Formats: sequence, structure tokens, C-alpha cells
Amino acid sequence: MPRRTLIALCSLCAPFLVSLALYVPQGQAQDRSYSEEPTGGVHLPSAPLAGQFDATAVTVNPAGLSLLESPNLTLALDLAREEGAARSGPGGGIYYASKLGGGVLPSLGWGISLEWLRPPRAELTPDPGTPTRLTNSFSLPMGSNASLGFAWHHFYDDVGTLGGLDTYDLGWQSRFGAHWAAGLVVRDLGAPEIAGQTVQRRYEAEIVTRPLGTDRLEVALGGRIGETDADLGNGRGIDGWLKWSARLARGVYFRGEAGTESLTRITTTGTAVTEEYLRDYRVSSGLEFSFGSLGTAAYGTLLRNADGDTKATGGTLVARISPVQIPSVLPEGKRTRFARNLSTFANPARRCSPLW
Repeated sequence: MPRRTLIALCSLCAPFLVSLALYVPQGQAQDRSYSEEPTGGVHLPSAPLAGQFDATAVTVNPAGLSLLESPNLTLALDLAREEGAARSGPGGGIYYASKLGGGVLPSLGWGISLEWLRPPRAELTPDPGTPTRLTNSFSLPMGSNASLGFAWHHFYDDVGTLGGLDTYDLGWQSRFGAHWAAGLVVRDLGAPEIAGQTVQRRYEAEIVTRPLGTDRLEVALGGRIGETDADLGNGRGIDGWLKWSARLARGVYFRGEAGTESLTRITTTGTAVTEEYLRDYRVSSGLEFSFGSLGTAAYGTLLRNADGDTKATGGTLVARISPVQIPSVLPEGKRTRFARNLSTFANPARRCSPLW
């Protein structure tokens, strides 16, 4: 090949080869992850901080345990796509709550839960692993309508950074007649350290209203603020949500939650590390069916992420068993037989008003 032709060919190919050389390392070296407090539990859509509680109060707001009238067992399973996830929450849990004492001794609310957590490890930092979280909670009444609760979480894990960690939550709740209720929770009260990073305290508050004074319609407005990351100017470290519950028919409820959460996305390119403060939006909604002593619910979740993409991310299944009889979707004859089948755990003769 003539020398001039070779030089001309190299001149044409050089820009392409240089661009390829620059592009490939950048694509391979760039790594994105989301910074999050890794101590949260299973995602429980519309689980309340105030108002009407079930056994999930063990982890959501331990103060609510004092309001349970009888033993309550709840099972939950959250399934979510790992790709593109920016939050923990997938996994399964068993929650049990009851009362201790009474009579001469003070009546204490007590509960225990065991959660198998499967967060999106590839998307989060520090690596949360695949932990199991054991929670013990207690609640002490403060008068006839308010209570204070304490939760102790212990993590078991041989993979990630949470194994052996102990952390604590403090909660308060109160009801104001049949129309209003409020709840407060402090998460990670001791601000533990994980992989050299301090987990910030988060302060959550929620106010609930029943405009009609019954469970026909319930609306809750709540928010969360981080102790160290919060910036009122740009909204960093501040989350908010709206929850609702509407009784569509006897034993049929439409429940849901719409919320927005602040995110910190960490991008690593070679030795350069940059942080972006972003926000995503999530809606979870579904139907709950009551069969008296047994209730089941199914929720679907839709996410609009920080990049503007909207997609379905998964769903949550919840089942509860309690002696408290919630008006059933079943006809009277079938409802009686169904309650008899659950008699080992529930008392079919006991009825409960849906009022607070």
C-alpha cells in the first residue's frame, strides 16, 4: 500500500479510534448507587403512624400497641424489581402483638416481629446485605387516648454490614375523639455507625382524620425529616406522603399511599465521586377484604424515578388474623362457618365497632 494512502487512512480512522478509546473506559468505570439509611424494614403500604393499628405497629409505630384490644397476627410479603431500585423494602415479615398485664398491674402493649429483608444490594450504599431483622416493641398508655412506645431492632447477617447491629425507635400516638389522631416516631434513636458512616436520626409525623367519624373515609398526611441531611431550601432530606382508606362496600376497602422521597445518588468515575440530590415519587394502592377474623390485602406500586421514568416496581401482600371481628364481605351464613374455622385463634362471638 502506498505510503500516502496509508497516512490518509490513518488520518480518517484516528478520530474514531480516539473516541472509542475514551468512551469505553468511561462506560466501564462509571458506577452509580444510592445512599440510604439501611435500617428500614419491609415496605408496608398505608401502614399507619396513628389511628387504627394492627400488629405492624411493632415496627411502624410501637406506641400503637397499647390500642390493640386482643392478640393480632399479620403476615406481609413485598416483591419488587431490583433493577433501578433506589430504596430498600422488599422482603417478608411476621408480626405479632398482644397485651401484657391488666387488672392490678398496668396494661402494656407488646409485640415481636421477624423480617427477612432483600434490598437491592447492587443499587445501595453502604451494602445492606440480606439481613434478618428481629424487633421487640413495648407500649405504655399515657391516659385513655395516648401512649408511648419503644422498639428494639437487632440485625442478623453474614453478608453485608448490618450483622450484630442494634438500633432503637421511639414512638408516640394519640387520638382526639372519633375524627382525629396523630403519631410521632424517631427512627434510629442512637444514630448507630455502619461501615464507618453514621445513620442519621429521622423524625416522622402523621396526622389522620376521619371526616365522617367512621371508617368509611380516612385520610392521613405525614412527613419525614433527617436530622443531618435536611435542607429546607432545596428539600433535601425531607419526605412526605398522603395515605387514604375508603370503605367501598361491606368488608371491602380501597387503601393506598402516595409519597415523595429525597434521594442522594453517588456517581463514581475513576477516582472522581459526585453526589446528586434527587427526588422520586411512588404510589401504592390496592384492595383489602375482610372475612371477619381474617383480612387480606394486595397492593401494586408505581414509581416515577429521578430520571423521569415511570414503571411498575412490584407489589405487596398482607394478611391479618385477630379475634376482633371486622364486618365481613361474606354473607351471614358463610361468615359464621368461616369464623368457626378460625376458632383456634379468633373468638367468633366477639364483635368490634370500626370506630376508634
